[in-house]
Amino acid sequence: MVDLTGDNKHSSIVLSAGRTGTLYQTKLINSIYSNVTAMHEPALSRYLYVLGNVANYFHADRKALLQWYANSFLKRKNDYNRYIELNPLLCPLTDMLTQILPDLHIVHMVRNPNTWVYSLMQHGASAPVKPFMRMIPFNAPIPAGNFKSWFNMSKIERLLWRWSDFNRRINSLKDSSASYTIIQYEKLFNADSTINFKTVCEFMSALQLELPLTADALPVLGRVNKAAGKKLYSESVFSTIENKLLLEVVREQMEEYGYTSF
Repeated sequence: MVDLTGDNKHSSIVLSAGRTGTLYQTKLINSIYSNVTAMHEPALSRYLYVLGNVANYFHADRKALLQWYANSFLKRKNDYNRYIELNPLLCPLTDMLTQILPDLHIVHMVRNPNTWVYSLMQHGASAPVKPFMRMIPFNAPIPAGNFKSWFNMSKIERLLWRWSDFNRRINSLKDSSASYTIIQYEKLFNADSTINFKTVCEFMSALQLELPLTADALPVLGRVNKAAGKKLYSESVFSTIENKLLLEVVREQMEEYGYTSF
């Protein structure tokens, strides 16, 4: 591990609609830097996620939730030599983050919606608690004031809407943050070590960190948060999608993030 002299003046946060990439990044940062603390979905994040979904559905004021989060973020930042947060559960609140934390360095981790949807449908790492999580109201975002249309959507359509909504909220920070960098999930886990290392360098630079390692010395951590058990769905899940309009909206976002096809 590298002993990096602390400089906690930067406020850095990694946001994503999914967890696999951010869990890996958290482990990677903590394995390289001894004086940097990377924290994934710190305490109370799930409450903020659910309450944020509720507020968005009812068009309620989110300022109190944002202040609650900002207070906890700044406390954690002051508790550590250098603090970096990776928090996909902030997605319902992300579009307003810079209003209360204006100097944030944002890293936006994106993933092709094809594999993102498949991953969420397949994932089984938390299988024992999944049935209970699904019973929690607003544990998933719902289009504002449109409960009926939500229930008429297929599971895949709901997940695509969620991918679109969460990434749109994160992307809205690009002009109001101290810096905004998009990192593609596929490049982070690329089989080509050159692409993988270049992506890791870009990621660390976006967090205001220098990567003091060569490609050969980069820790080999492997995938984090793998799906458990047998495959539940075919990888060609998009063959069942019927909502053409939703698909077109997602395709526009894909192109913005550098994806040209499913």
